[in-house]
Amino acid sequence: MQLWSQMPWANNEQVALQTCLRVMFERMPNVRPNALVIDKSWTSYNAITNVVATDRLSWIVANGQRSQTHCRLLLCQFHAKKAWVDNLLPKVNAT
Repeated sequence: MQLWSQMPWANNEQVALQTCLRVMFERMPNVRPNALVIDKSWTSYNAITNVVATDRLSWIVANGQRSQTHCRLLLCQFHAKKAWVDNLLPKVNAT
């Protein structure tokens, strides 16, 4: 399977990440991480959420409610702090 092409609209990186994550899950049939830490990449976010949304081991259904139990997505602390500083501090200092 070819994962890369010259077409910028093809989301090649996202497709590659999704494929890798699916293969990892297949090779670890009974194990899932509690959380996944990513940088501020929408490509990574979309790829991981697409795979986890359909992964039966990452969710439980109780009382008709679906709850995520594994593979929660976390933003790394550096990028979370940077987002606060870049976006909120200027608004606080302006008042």
